[in-house]
Amino acid sequence: MEILHQSHTFPIRDRRADSLGDFKYIPDEIICTILDCLNPLDLARLACVSSFMYIFCNEEPLWMSVCLKKASGHIQYKGSWQKTTLHLENLPNEYIEFYRKPLQFDGFSSPFLYRRLYRCHTTLDGFSFDDGNVERKNDISAEQFHREYDGIKPVLLNGLADTWPARKTWTIDQLVPKYGDTTFNISSSLKVSMTFKDYVSYMKQQHDEDPLYIFDDKDYN
Repeated sequence: MEILHQSHTFPIRDRRADSLGDFKYIPDEIICTILDCLNPLDLARLACVSSFMYIFCNEEPLWMSVCLKKASGHIQYKGSWQKTTLHLENLPNEYIEFYRKPLQFDGFSSPFLYRRLYRCHTTLDGFSFDDGNVERKNDISAEQFHREYDGIKPVLLNGLADTWPARKTWTIDQLVPKYGDTTFNISSSLKVSMTFKDYVSYMKQQHDEDPLYIFDDKDYN
């Protein structure tokens, strides 16, 4: 006698209602805005409430905002904004490493968090390309430019920076040994600074939607 085993597939249950309770009616954008008002300890406690709150409270954009509001003066990026914040809280390293092991949950969906995650990790390669349609010109005079192109059609001017010394001397490998310990302000509304070598480390590791940039406000005139 042949026994047929029938496989059953069960839909994954959306855990939003059970995890958020009455908060399930609040849009994810509003929830994230509310969480941004909390301090690190409150976020750690709230992350233990439910699976949804765990996911919301472990979002890197949230911890970036919390970290930059808490930081004062010099900051050193530790590979993630959550980990950087915990270092600012002076937690022992063994607790920080344990805290970084994420839990996984099914039955979760958030278009808002997905779009933000996508913007953090997408590449720009597919957004622009050069197919050679725009005319190139070398050694064009100002008169010719105004006569043939200015306000008429686009043109790419080639070779203008070929002999510029910075093309060969302003590389990261050359700048770090010279200016690695130089402190710069970074593009935050708060007074936060990084050394150049710490900024290079941040630059190579980060996936921020709105990354930090060096801002040199010194007047050299």
